[in-house]
Order: sequence, then C-alpha cells, then structure tokens
Amino acid sequence: MTIADEATFLVESTGEQLTLDQYLDYTRGKIVGYVPDWARLHELWADPAKRGPFIQALEAASVHMEVLADVLARPEADQYDLLAYIAFDKPIHTRSERAEAFLNREQRFLLAYTQHAREVVLALLDKYRLAGVQEMARPEVFRLSPFREMGQLPGVIKRFGSTDALRHTLHEIQQRLYREETA
Repeated sequence: MTIADEATFLVESTGEQLTLDQYLDYTRGKIVGYVPDWARLHELWADPAKRGPFIQALEAASVHMEVLADVLARPEADQYDLLAYIAFDKPIHTRSERAEAFLNREQRFLLAYTQHAREVVLALLDKYRLAGVQEMARPEVFRLSPFREMGQLPGVIKRFGSTDALRHTLHEIQQRLYREETA
C-alpha cells in the first residue's frame, strides 16, 4: 500500500488504484471477510495468538494499520478500534483511553501482584500507550527503559517468579485491555 496522493491508494496485491472512500470500503470488506461480526473481531483481537496472524493477513491484503490511522487522522487510536470503526461502526478509543480504563477497572488484578511485579505491569501499560499492543508484547521491549534498569528480561522474570508467570500476565493484560466494557 502506498499513498500516491492524498486521495489515491495503490493496493499492492492487485495493482488497483482506489480513492479514499473506495479504500475504506475495500478495507471494510477485507475485515468482514475475516471476521463477519464485531464479537468475532473482539474475540480474535483479545487473543494474542490469533491477533498476529490476523494482522499479517490484513497486511498481505494491503490493509495497513498505520495508513488507516493516518487517513482517519487518529494516530493515537488503538488498532483494534480502527478496525471496529471501519467494519462495524464502533467508536474509536485511543490507547491512552484504553490504558486509563484498564487502570480504573482492574485494581483488583493489579493488587494481586507484588509491588515489583506491579511496576512491570504499569510500565507495560506505558509502552502500550506509546506504541500499541503488538509493541508491548514483543520480547525486545524488555531491553528498553525502565525494564533495562530492572535487569531486562531476566530481572523482569525474577519479579514474577517464573517465565510462565510473566507470560500469563502478558496474556492477561492484553485480554483485559480489550474487555467489552471498554470497546
């Protein structure tokens, strides 16, 4: 996908040039082709194991999240919300709104962790606010500050007690970010 000018999009997979409205219709069709209703989109997006292949399939079909954020003038929007808006006319939430909703709604979840583990969860939420859920879930995130100061991945694992506990927490955070009350 490239933007030939402000209103024309080139779909790489077909070589077809589309106007903005045509591209949004094309995108809607691709999303609905993979997930026929909002509940299925929500279920798929909340599961990190399914979300990655779904995003790859959309990108292979020339549906790029960054382009959608640009053309809708919503650079802070969560990618899920962009897709839900285009395909199912759902409201667009920013990553900050989702993170705030998580913090307000998930106090019991947060308090179940030690102070050191909670610091990791809160830092992960900050990474999510900045770059989105895919970036938050990448192992490379633990090379960055503040995780670097925590001892990178080995230090973070130590705060949770095991790799499995950290992996479970990452999965849980991602599911809770997309609870239906927020979407």
